[in-house]
Amino acid sequence: MAIPFFNPDEVVLEYKNNLKAYDLFEKILRANIEKVVAQIVEDGKIAKDSYEIKSRVKTPESLKGKITREDKIYVYKYPLREITDLVGAKVMLISLNDEEIVFDALEKHFKNYIDYKNSPDKTKELWEQRKFGYSGRHLVLWYSDDMLNGLSNELKKEAKNYDLSEFRAEIQIKTLLQHVWAEIEHKVRYKAQEFLSTHRKRAFDRLAALTELTDSLFKDLINKEEEFFNTLNQALNEVSPELTTHPQEKQMDDETKKEQIKQNADAKLKNIEISSEAIKIYVANEFIKDCFKRLQSEHLIITYDEEPNTVNFKLIEALYLVGINDINSLHKLLSDERVIKVLHAYAQKESQKIENKLMLQKLSVLQILIYAYADLNQKETIKKKHLLYENICSAIDELQKDM
Repeated sequence: MAIPFFNPDEVVLEYKNNLKAYDLFEKILRANIEKVVAQIVEDGKIAKDSYEIKSRVKTPESLKGKITREDKIYVYKYPLREITDLVGAKVMLISLNDEEIVFDALEKHFKNYIDYKNSPDKTKELWEQRKFGYSGRHLVLWYSDDMLNGLSNELKKEAKNYDLSEFRAEIQIKTLLQHVWAEIEHKVRYKAQEFLSTHRKRAFDRLAALTELTDSLFKDLINKEEEFFNTLNQALNEVSPELTTHPQEKQMDDETKKEQIKQNADAKLKNIEISSEAIKIYVANEFIKDCFKRLQSEHLIITYDEEPNTVNFKLIEALYLVGINDINSLHKLLSDERVIKVLHAYAQKESQKIENKLMLQKLSVLQILIYAYADLNQKETIKKKHLLYENICSAIDELQKDM
């Protein structure tokens, strides 16, 4: 009968005696990760609410369970030196795109301390083996005093009391779907230490395939949204009189060529249908902000630099109702002299009531323009379905009687 190379109780006792040192390393590791991710957010590469960071030090009970498992007890010689996740952290992201960005940034930040032998790329391994399963990315790091750079004086002072030079930690970078899959698999397949039937193994493999497919579809969706954002902004800038995305064209005296660029942009805008996302991008464009700014009058202030969090579906329905189905049609609405005249008359009347300039958000301006543009039948439908603010509809009805 084989004899273990170590006494589990002695290993756990040694670990307990050094827990404060491991706790300190966990704080240092987490502070470094938070610093890197915060910079990514500041650079606009991922959204500030699109990630979660967790960190922990393995409990003595968990350590004992690991080193006494039948598949481990004869493998380790010096468990505290060989186990790489006594200190661990997880960075969980919404999408594969975000996972790649964060992984690359962390790998760059920790490049001098990575234990590459123990830092497998699970995704690459599965692809090479043509298998499905857990596909997160791991980085195993050796401690270095360089990790204290930029951290609090309190942590630096505390680190002087311990020798962390032989300590390692593991960072897992994964999507939320990969995380859920890993937790279920770990609980059922490993912690339970049960032999799984062929049927149950197959069920796990099918779930793994669905998880990978879902992550991949989310990635494609995000890439398409980014492509949509860039296409719309480019087209909007091309219809700008200043041709802001074509500085080389600013020197042209050829009006025909300038007009051709604008016609091409109009054609692109006609192909972009009205949606909540399209309108959010539209009103946030710098050229369109300037269009709203020019709609201001002596009675009207428009908060053209404030962006809406959401665009209500009722506004979208109202636009479709009056025949504005694409961004090109919406753009023409902003330069329609007839509806602009109603907007200014509305602002003048309302400013007299409050004895001050009327202040409107961009979406409120759009509501006024849409209702002023609508014919009588469309107006009745808008009011019946409550698609626009009732006070706006009533005020414009009164105004247009006198116009």
